[in-house]
Parts: sequence; structure tokens; C-alpha cells
Amino acid sequence: MDWENCVNEGTAVKVSINEERMRSLRNSAKATLEFVESVEMNENNASILLKNMYDAVLELLHAYLLSKGYKVLNHLCIGYYLRDVLGNREFFYLFDRYRKIRNSITYYGVRVEPATAKHGINELGELFGKINGMI
Repeated sequence: MDWENCVNEGTAVKVSINEERMRSLRNSAKATLEFVESVEMNENNASILLKNMYDAVLELLHAYLLSKGYKVLNHLCIGYYLRDVLGNREFFYLFDRYRKIRNSITYYGVRVEPATAKHGINELGELFGKINGMI
């Protein structure tokens, strides 16, 4: 699977650029990032905080894609955009790794240890900064 398949199958749709929606998504992503950074992590909330950090990056990526005229309907295709259009395999692998972890937490109730969550939040935070700088 690749970006071209996403476009051809309709999971990545060309849309008009909507500055207000982009701004709203970006502000929401920043608020989520600030929340994650403000909470003291422990055994009970590590998975939740990692999931929230992934969601912050996801919202920011939706804002970025909207700035390029795309609405993307699934997380896989967002990753393919990073890999195939931006040509950035590092972003792709990072986003995809935490997509899988987030899905394990969300759909299977997997708990993440605080050390793993801290590492993930740091890596996702770096990705957040790089994507934010591209918008």
C-alpha cells in the first residue's frame, strides 16, 4: 500500500484549504500537548498520556494535510503521506510505531509502562515540533 493507493481508493480526498479548520486543529493539538506535558505520569495514567500525545500529533498532521489540500480518512494513509510524498521514512516509522502502540492500548487494553510512555512522548514531541514547523 502507498499514498497513490490511498488517493485512488478515496481514503485521501482532495479538499479546499480551510484556514479556520487548520487553525482549530492546530490549537487543539497544542492544547493536548500542553495537557500531556502538565500531568505527572504514573502507572495508572502512562498509557492514557501516550495515547493523548499520539492524538496531538495526529491532529497536527490533519492540520498539515489540510494545508496541502487533503482530508485523510485513516491513520495508515497519513503515514504513507509522510513516507511517499514527504519522502521522510523517519517520520513514517515513528508515526507508525506509535499508531500500533496506540491501537494496542485503545482496542486491546494493553498497558504501557511509564518508562516506555515517557520515551514515546519524547519521540512524539519531537515529531510534533517538526510537523508544527512545516505548517
